[in-house]
Amino acid sequence: MARYTKLVRWAFNGDLFARSIVSLMDNFTIQEIAELIGVSQATIYHWSKGEYQAGFEHPNMSNFLIVCDQLDIDPREMFLQEDVE
Repeated sequence: MARYTKLVRWAFNGDLFARSIVSLMDNFTIQEIAELIGVSQATIYHWSKGEYQAGFEHPNMSNFLIVCDQLDIDPREMFLQEDVE
């Protein structure tokens, strides 16, 4: 039986994450969100603009998972699958 292997790369969907943060802002203040996640208000503001810490294209994983939990989002939905040639 032949096996088929396909290499894929997973890319963080920063736009979707930013939109998710903005959706949290519809129900909570930036201060409330920051306290809930355990980050500064400036961090929440930057995330809502799709900006992350220098050298990273995504938020810290533990913070990311807290956001997904609060929004009841499957973390896998925040990643795009790209083919690797």
